[in-house]
Amino acid sequence: MKKPTDKKLLNKILLTALAVSIFIILLILIINGIRTSHAQLLYSEMAGERWQGGDIPYSEVSVFYARDNSINENDIKGIRTKINKKLYEDSYLTEDSEKRAWIDSYCGQTVKTLRKDQSTLEVNVYAVGGDFFLIHPIPLAAGSYPDLTSPDVNQILLDEYTAWNLFGGNNLAGMKIWIDDSVFTITGVVRVEDRKEVQQAYGNRNAVYIPINAFNKNTEQDKETGEVLANCYEAVVPNSIKNYALNTVAEAVGIQFETDEEKKEKRSVLDFDGIEIVENTGRYDVSSLYNRMKNQKYSDMKTNDIVYPYWENVARYEESREIGTIRSMLVMMIIPLITFVAGIVWLIRRRRIALIPFILLKDKIETVIESRKEKNYEKRIEAEKAEKNGSSKETETDKMDAPGKV
Repeated sequence: MKKPTDKKLLNKILLTALAVSIFIILLILIINGIRTSHAQLLYSEMAGERWQGGDIPYSEVSVFYARDNSINENDIKGIRTKINKKLYEDSYLTEDSEKRAWIDSYCGQTVKTLRKDQSTLEVNVYAVGGDFFLIHPIPLAAGSYPDLTSPDVNQILLDEYTAWNLFGGNNLAGMKIWIDDSVFTITGVVRVEDRKEVQQAYGNRNAVYIPINAFNKNTEQDKETGEVLANCYEAVVPNSIKNYALNTVAEAVGIQFETDEEKKEKRSVLDFDGIEIVENTGRYDVSSLYNRMKNQKYSDMKTNDIVYPYWENVARYEESREIGTIRSMLVMMIIPLITFVAGIVWLIRRRRIALIPFILLKDKIETVIESRKEKNYEKRIEAEKAEKNGSSKETETDKMDAPGKV
């Protein structure tokens, strides 16, 4: 037989473990809240949430192409036609629709030398089209975004580093700058986030943004083909059903998803076709991060020559960082889980305590049953009395009505 002191010590240990577990769970909730708020800083990944204006949820899907697999203007038209057809078939679009049901953008990337008087600067040039600045609302330091629908394609948006290196300021709207033999009009200047991961992903070169038609016009390769070349396509599509947007865009760009059985068989085989697709909306949900965590050792491998734009590199860094956070949260949950199991064992070993809720429930049910029996018994007695009283009255009446003796 255990000593009472042993039981008291065990109770103290369990209570201490319970208090620690509650603290850990609260800490996990706080960490998860910080994790979620940090992911929301990635404005390029939040286009689906921003575009949603009613009851229909939207999802942002990005497609990245290898350098030798870039898409041209006809490819983009074909992708749009397929997405529109799918949305018409599923009643997201109608012929009399006044509002736009979805948006998309595309971009290419190259390196060029900017020239202002005698000053030159080598920069990354992002040639963009479609609704690029709706999907990527890069914070402005001054001026405005280029008008991508204007026939004047020689517009340029500088980042703040380029602006200060070449002009020494940000208020540059209307000023001119050279790329090769073409003059571009500056429309504005954008800020660059000072977060470490953004600076790392941004690279050693500054960046500028021009309409993709200007890129097409001023690139020697494209003068021969007359085609827009892009290695990134993005769409924000209705997503009322899980994976609807992902499957719609994947089908439009010609991606055939493998079955679970095929994935399992090829799990450790590097098999890429120079194209990748990512669903950005919900990318940082716990379930999505957990699924990526299970296959991270394979998904981080790369055998293609896809060069991600800096915002996708930032998104992938954040994804890896949050996977690490999820792992830490899972490790922290070990103590609460052990405490829970120990508590169950403690209750089972003290059957009376464990059975108290059931005993109370049983007593309550029995009390209700006894109460109903008493009520039914009282009703029956009253009914019998009423019946006897009725019979007595009938007997007296019969005697009064009977004929007298002669």
